[in-house]
Amino acid sequence: MKKIVLITSGQPSSNPRIVKEAVALSEYGYQVTVLYCFWAAWANPNDEEIKQRLPQIEWVEMGGNPQTSVSLYTYTRLRHKFFRTLNTLFPSNLYISARAGSRAFSELLRAAKKEKADLYIAHNLGALAVAAKAANANPSQYAFDAEDFHRGEVGDQNGAYRRIKYLEDTFLPDAGYITAASPLIADNYAAIYKRNVPTINNVFSLKYQTDLKLLPFDVLKLVWFSQTIGLNRGIQDILAAANEVQHRKLHITLVGLCDKKTERELRKVLVNEMHSIHFLKPLREADLFALCSDHHIGLALERSEPYNRNICLTNKLFTYLIAGNAIIASDTLAQRKFIDENNSVGFLYRMGDVHALKQLLIQFTENEQRLTETRKAAHRLAQLKYNWENEGAKLTSVLCGLSNQLRNSFVGSMKTT
Repeated sequence: MKKIVLITSGQPSSNPRIVKEAVALSEYGYQVTVLYCFWAAWANPNDEEIKQRLPQIEWVEMGGNPQTSVSLYTYTRLRHKFFRTLNTLFPSNLYISARAGSRAFSELLRAAKKEKADLYIAHNLGALAVAAKAANANPSQYAFDAEDFHRGEVGDQNGAYRRIKYLEDTFLPDAGYITAASPLIADNYAAIYKRNVPTINNVFSLKYQTDLKLLPFDVLKLVWFSQTIGLNRGIQDILAAANEVQHRKLHITLVGLCDKKTERELRKVLVNEMHSIHFLKPLREADLFALCSDHHIGLALERSEPYNRNICLTNKLFTYLIAGNAIIASDTLAQRKFIDENNSVGFLYRMGDVHALKQLLIQFTENEQRLTETRKAAHRLAQLKYNWENEGAKLTSVLCGLSNQLRNSFVGSMKTT
């Protein structure tokens, strides 16, 4: 293999996993192109920073952008809406289903076919059919990186479920390989398709890790982040629990896009005037690590519905490890497994159990040594195990396996000829 094309229907800065993979493949000696699509305005300047920082990788935006190519963007949005509507009537039509899964499907496919790559890697469901069809056109191989368990993102009574299952069942059996972003996502795909699915965790490079900061203990600082701050993210749990903490100040930082109504509703929950809540817009990757390292505790307040949320390990957990945060995590299936295996780095609470969450906060506010030891254990676990230097090696191992498989297949065909 010499050239690899990565494909996503999102943006690089909203998908740090694809950026890490592109860098790893480039450093391993491949020529790498990333085809992506506009998703959110906040990501545009961050995308430009990534392009300037990583010029060895070709970054190509497809399907228009409301800030730079309004007409094309508007057209693709209308077209996408049309195919999504049509897909409810024809859920098992491949042409319609593929285009209902991605706003810029046609533009991505046209560009992917032109790239003449040895391998196409789809990074989400909207890119899967693109990668498969481009590989068939050249011909070459395609693969799928399952950042989520996609059919588990919606209920099985939902019309979108039929489209997702149809696309996965059509293309995943013939993929050169499938990787997954958490052990339980890997287990689910492995069970469905009766094949090995390696886990490549959503970890980060040790280049982002600094020495552990020994923070003042007069105010306990907690941080939570995502692309969007919403009312269904478990944030109310921590705010309600904070109201019951009386003997030490808490400062809670929330990072993500947040509308005024949501901010007002969340501020209403925190009624204890001892404590404060601070809202920040999404940050660049390096800035996010710096921010988290200035906090004592990282909050992974995931929900168990839909099923995908129950089995995924978000990049929050691994960001907190790099930053040296003690972790408070809700007891989703994936997070329970993770904390059970790494119980020195944090604690679980039952979703919605404000009393249990309050007790965890009180334990940390009353015992500075315990908090410090937990932070040190998290920092150390990132150094020893959960970092991209380790996980990236798994990716290159998967690629070597695929290369060997193709070479053996080629040699076998030559012998029979």
